[in-house]
Amino acid sequence: MKKKPLLFLLATLFIVLMACTKNDGKTPEIESEESFYGIVKEVNKENILVELYNNEGEAEEGNLLYVSLDTQLKESDEEINLGDEVTVYYNGVVTRSYPGQVNMVYAIIVEKAAK
Repeated sequence: MKKKPLLFLLATLFIVLMACTKNDGKTPEIESEESFYGIVKEVNKENILVELYNNEGEAEEGNLLYVSLDTQLKESDEEINLGDEVTVYYNGVVTRSYPGQVNMVYAIIVEKAAK
């Protein structure tokens, strides 16, 4: 009779521990969000200027966006430098100014650091 409460306790502990495991660094919970890829052209205290690239790896002429460095997913915070290739996950909203602005940023992932 005492085995059932022990099994229940162990099962509960297992579920709690699984819920508390840390992400592997690839942040799968944001991969379903809107994103874009580009190269950092300017770094400021509060934002970066990113030149967008298409799927073929070609620069989209005149497509520049200021991206807020205030990311929602703090695990993605890395030092971002001029020339870094980044993927930006955001809420899909871009201002109509030029350059455009992205303020609600979930994560900025450095895909390839500048040389």
